[in-house]
Amino acid sequence: MVKESSQNLKKRLLESESRLKSILLSAPVGIGVVVERVIKEVNDHLCYMIGYSRDELAEQDTRMLYFNDADYNYVGSERARHIEGKSTFSVETRWRRKDGTAVEVLLGFAPFNPVDLSAGITFTALDITERKQAEMRYQTLFEGANDAIFIMNEGRFIECNRKTLEVFGCERSDDIVGHTPWEFSPQQQPDGRDSKEKALKVINAAFNGKPQRFYWQHIRKDKTPFDAEVSLNRFELGDRQFIQALVRDITEQKQAEENLRESEGRYRLISEKTNDIIWTTDLSLRPTYVSPSIEKVLGFTAEERLSQNPADQMTPESLAHSAEILAKELERDFEPGIDPDRTIKMDIEYYHKNGSIIWCENIAGALRDEKGTITGIHGVSRDITERKHADEALLHEKQRFHNLIHNAPFGVLMIDKYGIFHYANPKFTEIFGYDLKDVPDGKRWFELAYPDSEYRNQVVSAWIEDLKAYGPGEKRPRIFDVTCKDGSRKIIHFIPVRLETGENMVACEDITERITLEDQLRQAQKMESVGRLAGGVAHDFNNMLQAIMGYAELAMLKIKKGASADENLIQIKQAAQRSADLVRQLLAFARKQTVSPKVLDLNETTSGILKILKLLIGENIKLVWKPGREIRPVKIDPAQIDQILANLLVNARDSIIGVGTVTIETGNAVLDEAYCRVNPGFVPGKYALLAVGDTGSGMDKETVSHIFEPFFTTKEMGNGTGLGLSMVYGIVKQNGGFINIYSEPGLGTTIKIYLPCCQDQAETEDAAQEQIIPGGTETVLLVEDEKLLLEFVGTTLEEQGYTVLAAGSPAEALAMVREYNRPIHLLITDVVMPGMNGRELKEAIMPLYPDIKTLYMSGYTANVIAHQGVLDEGTAFLQKPFLINALAIKVRQVIEG
Repeated sequence: MVKESSQNLKKRLLESESRLKSILLSAPVGIGVVVERVIKEVNDHLCYMIGYSRDELAEQDTRMLYFNDADYNYVGSERARHIEGKSTFSVETRWRRKDGTAVEVLLGFAPFNPVDLSAGITFTALDITERKQAEMRYQTLFEGANDAIFIMNEGRFIECNRKTLEVFGCERSDDIVGHTPWEFSPQQQPDGRDSKEKALKVINAAFNGKPQRFYWQHIRKDKTPFDAEVSLNRFELGDRQFIQALVRDITEQKQAEENLRESEGRYRLISEKTNDIIWTTDLSLRPTYVSPSIEKVLGFTAEERLSQNPADQMTPESLAHSAEILAKELERDFEPGIDPDRTIKMDIEYYHKNGSIIWCENIAGALRDEKGTITGIHGVSRDITERKHADEALLHEKQRFHNLIHNAPFGVLMIDKYGIFHYANPKFTEIFGYDLKDVPDGKRWFELAYPDSEYRNQVVSAWIEDLKAYGPGEKRPRIFDVTCKDGSRKIIHFIPVRLETGENMVACEDITERITLEDQLRQAQKMESVGRLAGGVAHDFNNMLQAIMGYAELAMLKIKKGASADENLIQIKQAAQRSADLVRQLLAFARKQTVSPKVLDLNETTSGILKILKLLIGENIKLVWKPGREIRPVKIDPAQIDQILANLLVNARDSIIGVGTVTIETGNAVLDEAYCRVNPGFVPGKYALLAVGDTGSGMDKETVSHIFEPFFTTKEMGNGTGLGLSMVYGIVKQNGGFINIYSEPGLGTTIKIYLPCCQDQAETEDAAQEQIIPGGTETVLLVEDEKLLLEFVGTTLEEQGYTVLAAGSPAEALAMVREYNRPIHLLITDVVMPGMNGRELKEAIMPLYPDIKTLYMSGYTANVIAHQGVLDEGTAFLQKPFLINALAIKVRQVIEG
């Protein structure tokens, strides 16, 4: 699942990055990357600006873009000087296009690393040729204007153009600069008012933000008068205010009007040829003029546009926005010091003639009358629909990417090229507990997540190795143990991916539980395999042991007590009995031991064997018994409780050196879902608890992980088989319970066993001793596929007085009963046989002998007559290997039954 999700994420990231790169490459501003003044990458607009292809520019020295070394060196020195004080700067220069023509450029620089310029610099290049030309045109207009233009501050001229010298008959600007307007005026104006008084009034009005336009009589340096039309306008430079005065000699009015007509012609030519829409409106936003270019942009002719209402031109949202901006600007116009020539920029949605929506960027200003009152609006509209769509698509992709990462089911961390953590999604904090305040960068992360210095060095070395080796889009999965904010340790699967931008995205998945479950699964599979092996050999092994023990017993019955051969037979029998006990332990581990469960009270059962247990652990070890109150009954074979306690106490005793304490404790326990999630394999419910703890040497985690495996032992050779705890494990599992072990070196061990509760009442023990009946005269059908056992059991039963019909297979037994015409009282059959098992044989005989009784015997039932090792109710069973007396008693019990 994780791998698939990571691939999907990578795909989406690559798609998003591809779209972002396409946008950057097609940006309307030249963008490039240089390292040591060598061009590494450029976008399409930069190629368009200077006429070179991307391949022609790649790996070329930037010197190729300059006309001379002076310009090239100036940009380099300015770059070095500015970057020492700040990380970005801009400079104006001139580049040479491929065709040899010049382009005026405003360069902006931003270093990847301000302290190491060798890392590279990103630059933007804005074509300012038109702006420079406009500045030149303004200067040309200022100096070449047909009107006298001068600048005033505090009532005195501080600058003037050449036309001013000509108009006023002066030779040098010093004749004008520093003087007052009334020095170039007669003492009185034609209306009889004092020139100085009147001049101060209009100048003050202009300084107060009210443009002035009036007629004035001036005198030239030679004292000849002339009539002029004067305009005064205030403008600001920084925090200072100035007055720009325009003086027009009315005698040259006609020439000025001609010049105006020429200017209007140029304006008309521009408005008709440009792709931008030039327009004017009244204060109700109704169009009063629109350039013919509107038809190329919006599909309407100029005549059609002039007949439209504002609501027909733009969307309701844009109309409301335009009206709001207009109202604010009209209100601002009364503010002191407001620039009357200010412009505003806003994006408007216009209707196209075909019904679609076109986004236009509008630069608008105010139209004013001779009194400076706003009478309308003029502006220029440029189609930015494609740019808007690109911006919206980019925003949508960013939002979708953010939502994907923010809600991802795994932790996501974004790291920039300098190792700064600039984004961590909520799942990251949920897994580790850390947020960006805790781990702002890689250095702090490694300190907190890997507090062990040796392990931290290993992790850091691995990360560095991966960062050097893998490129954009590649993954280098790693698994590390991480210490979380709350001190817990988790196993984390890290998948780092380097992006084209140089950033790194790291996906983090907590696989602690999965690794734990995998380990438990492997352990369970290993235990199950050994269990199958144990069950597989038990049948044949028990048959052999039965023959050894049986014939040894028969021989001992025939040999007089004290004879020389008697001691040897006793040793043979005891060895066989020990081997049988070993097989029973294997079967208990494999959960294939056949048992007869009873409802019992753990306190009563445990109390009954305390004396034996005390003898078992010795005098130097104190046995503490802590019975719980009102323990819930459990259903289990009492002998299995004895086996569990005996094996646990033997292990506890062996772990204690010198004196110590072993504690047996019972109680009730309720396992909820939360506990079972932490302990996989446990099932929620009510349980009775049986716990054995010791003050012994304890075990490390590695030993604990193997403690229930058959033949695993920490004891010296010859001091144990390693089956004790394996048998305990098998008994607990056979009865539907669970087992937990808690141990640390030097702190002892506690083993807790949880047995499912039973609703029935505990059974009381019958103290009456069964009487041994030596034999009888009934007819017994004996079926056993092992020849030695068939002969042994048949001989034993015949010696006890029974008539025995012996068959070596189920088929032979069926043939025998079909021919036998006298009563058969008892069927004694092995459970596991080739061709047909014991239960199937009984069912085949029942139609011929409905009253026949059945006694099963086996060392391994294979669930034929038992479910999970528990005998079916009413089933008579004799566990191999058995003693002769046990056989005699069981036969009489079943026959009389």
